[in-house]
Amino acid sequence: MDTEPGDGNFVHFRLRGGRFEHGRGLPLTAASELAAYQDLVAATARTLFMRDNPRRRRLPRGFSSRLDLRLVRLEGGSVTTMVERVTPVGQLPLDDEFTRTRDLINDAIVATASGGTLPDLFSERVRSAFGRFGQTLESDERIELGSPGGERRISYDREVRRRLLIMGTKSYTESGSIIGQCRSIRLEGRPSIPTRQRPIPHRSTSEHGIQSRSSTSISRRRSAHAAISAGRQIESRCGAPSPGS
Repeated sequence: MDTEPGDGNFVHFRLRGGRFEHGRGLPLTAASELAAYQDLVAATARTLFMRDNPRRRRLPRGFSSRLDLRLVRLEGGSVTTMVERVTPVGQLPLDDEFTRTRDLINDAIVATASGGTLPDLFSERVRSAFGRFGQTLESDERIELGSPGGERRISYDREVRRRLLIMGTKSYTESGSIIGQCRSIRLEGRPSIPTRQRPIPHRSTSEHGIQSRSSTSISRRRSAHAAISAGRQIESRCGAPSPGS
């Protein structure tokens, strides 16, 4: 089927801060955000359609293929992309589930940033898609979104993403690193298994000398106690010596 671009952007999509303020072009590590955004729109549109058509069990044939977003231009500075929706030749861009979903996503981000609530439309599938959107952002970076031709611009960053994912859920998982030491491992029904630990190296020769002298002193005291104990055992067996003997 022949296709052609629609008349204008589908969404205002701008990457700001951090890496996007320096150098030319779009970092390849952040290019996946465009695909993640399309997946988010598609997942939300599917949920929206099924909610509006409760008698249907499946989506219409070719539903997902109706959303074909293309990157047609990339501008410098803060990376600004022109994202257009491709439509069949002779067909004007539609005001359908996908365009309504675009605006709904913007509203959800604004509500999350201001401490509001999300609509019931945001199911686990939609939350999962939101989890993939914004994954590559650093702490000083954000995605600026808006409807084409509209003046409102909203910001989506790591903190908004975190809030959105934990709203309505009991737990939240985030990648991170913890530095520590494992001292033992306990298996079900078995005693703890100690792990090998590297000895702490001596910090100076003087400390090593003190420890060596302490160890030697302890060994000598133990030997002396052992000799006294042995002598007492011999006396108890042979009897105490008589006076003058």
